[in-house]
Amino acid sequence: MKFKIFIIICLFCIFPFFASAKDYDFYVDESASSGGDGSEDEPFKNIEDAIEVAGKESGTQEIYIEDGEYVGDFTIGKSMRLIGESKDEVTISGTVGMDDDSEIKDITVKGGKTSISIDKDAEVVIEDCIIRDFVKIGVDIAPGSGKLVLKNSKIKDGKGKGIYVQRGNEIELSGNEVIGNDEEGFDLRSKISGFIKGNYIHKNGESGIEVIVGETDLKISGNTIKNNGASAIAAQFYEELNEKGDIRVENNSISGNDNYALNCKKTQGGSTSRTYWTDSITMRGNSISGNKDGSINKICHFDTVVSTNDDDKLEDKGKENEEAKRLEEEEERQEALVREQERLKEERAKRQADVKQILSVYETNMNSIENNLTKVRKESSLKVFFFGVDKKEIEALEVNLNLQKAQLEKLDTVLGGDYMKMSEGDALKDRVDNESEKNKTQLEYLNKRLKTFSLFGWIKNFF
Repeated sequence: MKFKIFIIICLFCIFPFFASAKDYDFYVDESASSGGDGSEDEPFKNIEDAIEVAGKESGTQEIYIEDGEYVGDFTIGKSMRLIGESKDEVTISGTVGMDDDSEIKDITVKGGKTSISIDKDAEVVIEDCIIRDFVKIGVDIAPGSGKLVLKNSKIKDGKGKGIYVQRGNEIELSGNEVIGNDEEGFDLRSKISGFIKGNYIHKNGESGIEVIVGETDLKISGNTIKNNGASAIAAQFYEELNEKGDIRVENNSISGNDNYALNCKKTQGGSTSRTYWTDSITMRGNSISGNKDGSINKICHFDTVVSTNDDDKLEDKGKENEEAKRLEEEEERQEALVREQERLKEERAKRQADVKQILSVYETNMNSIENNLTKVRKESSLKVFFFGVDKKEIEALEVNLNLQKAQLEKLDTVLGGDYMKMSEGDALKDRVDNESEKNKTQLEYLNKRLKTFSLFGWIKNFF
């Protein structure tokens, strides 16, 4: 009895481990055959098929995407979750739309005029994604009362704005890298609420963050905003949106930007009270250095803020600039290291493809050689005894086998060194070794075959 109770207790102990295994409602794999039902064993081939079927179900539907290349230009329906196997290996090319209560996780979305387009009033989550190579906008949320949660993602290398938040929306943007876009990193219209926290905003063509002040309630904190093509933060006033805002800029690292750390701009003219900017924006605890035009534009009327350009601060400014330069050089060194690693990775991948191509040609040639070797082996023994072997055919085979031998030796050299760190490296090396051994055996056979006795040959040599 005690033993039975012990077994039952053990089953209850281990049951949570089995119960916690993650299942998804639908599966997609671009390498699958067409006609799948979306199950794990028979996944859909296209994401759109999964979305269409999921749209007919009630409640939240989770769609799991296997590594591969997929075509975009579709919309993720209401209450759908699109979850990739790996953000570096699951790539969707083209625009992805997002309806209310939808989510994207661990996926790369690239290209399109806009990579991710969020519907009016939709509340969405984008997490651990890469958004890149877009023509105009990386992530765009339509005007309305929606909400964008964007975290731990990269928005990079676009021809336009990284993130465009239109009027009225709420945002939670945290832990992202917004790098190398041709226009603003973040472009925020009026009446925005929420926070921008812990992001790395670097080397965008225009300002790191551009925001219309009117009715905006926003906290910008703990970000690194550096080396952008205009100001770190560009605060804008529009006369038709002349309400004050509440923007808190706290504990950010702001350096090396081409204009100001904070620039106040009347984009279309108009007039403001002297205290409009200080009533709408507070700055505290920020580390500011090395911005080409200084810390804060004088139009902002932050009279109590000490500028890094004051004469009595020249020494401190010099130290700050030196530190900024050191940090920039270190960052450039790290970027160069990453580029070199990427180059080596691409080079090894190319070598791997070249090896496979050479082996493919080798196999094609070997098929022809094997057929001719079979003919040699099947020659009549009586014919060979009286008249000898066909020396021309055997010598031609020897030439071809020696050419194959040279190719194998070349492959053996290529497969050395860092190539063995690659996937399939060991398997390809074993394959080349086996082919080399077979090549050696075949050449030995042909050499022996040439020495086969023939009566006609013996008589010819005798006389």
